[in-house]
Amino acid sequence: MATLIEQCRALRGGLEQAHLANQTRHEISAFQERLREWEQLISSRQGLIEKMRFVDPTIRGELQIVETSAAAKALTKEARARLEAGGDVESLSVENLWARLRSATDAANSVVIDHVRKIWKAYIDTLGRVESPNTLENRILKTPTNEQLLIQYRAAHISYQTVIRHELPVNEDSRRVVFDHVEALRKIHSQMDTSAPDSVRRFLKAVESDGAALELVTPEVIKWLAENDDQNRFVVRLKVANTWR
Repeated sequence: MATLIEQCRALRGGLEQAHLANQTRHEISAFQERLREWEQLISSRQGLIEKMRFVDPTIRGELQIVETSAAAKALTKEARARLEAGGDVESLSVENLWARLRSATDAANSVVIDHVRKIWKAYIDTLGRVESPNTLENRILKTPTNEQLLIQYRAAHISYQTVIRHELPVNEDSRRVVFDHVEALRKIHSQMDTSAPDSVRRFLKAVESDGAALELVTPEVIKWLAENDDQNRFVVRLKVANTWR
């Protein structure tokens, strides 16, 4: 049984034959308009067939896809029969055949888009939640290493967002590309230090604000800084400048 896309191509041939039989300006204009519309529908269908293959080739057998495709194919066959029987392009307007054909084809394509979109989203969801850079920034400790990693994370996250902003896969490599981006983000995330003793968190938070009092510089803090931070970036200064000479 001919597929919808094959019927579409056959109808295109019928349109071209009808063009040869009609040479008036009005008929030529009508032919060009119908042919342009049909080329767009064929192109859309071909693109969607590819996207079905990208996510899951078996969805072509889904009942809703089969039924809507069959409805569009039947109308395509009817339009082709009219042209082969000697009808001109205007004959496709009888009983609104052309309008019904376009509507049925659009409906068939919309059903495919919905199925592909759901499968694509489900795949992205299986890769797990990706934390936004701003959320991550609020959780991590403000150390030089973390700050550098956060810069890398932001850049990688932009690339990731660029890929997933498409509701449908772009090409057959889309699955691998998304997976690789998620893995890259996880790798950067895993190198960040998000855990530390409360004393260290209090100290670093105070430093970010207006400076930490000496009482916050405990042995535990000093030990943690020596192992996980750059101690040389901290200095001791008087809170109020001396006025005596």
